[in-house]
Amino acid sequence: MASRVFDELPEEIVHLLKQEQYVTVSTIEPKNSTPDVHAVSWVYAASPRILRFAVDARASAVKNLRETPGMAMTVIGGGTTYSIAGQGKF
Repeated sequence: MASRVFDELPEEIVHLLKQEQYVTVSTIEPKNSTPDVHAVSWVYAASPRILRFAVDARASAVKNLRETPGMAMTVIGGGTTYSIAGQGKF
């Protein structure tokens, strides 16, 4: 399937993220600008434009997002793989 770009999440992704879903979250390690990938087991689509996820306060994702808010989330489900890019906020 070809890549599609959306301004907000399509309904099929919102539906997936309102159920139990395992995802990966990629952040940028600020000291050397390398990707840092985190397995996340709690994520929730609050709306088509807002995703919430939980990680331990000591996780490197927290430190990374405070310094460099760019992130990506990979969701595998519904017979395909989705990559969602955005800005992390606390």
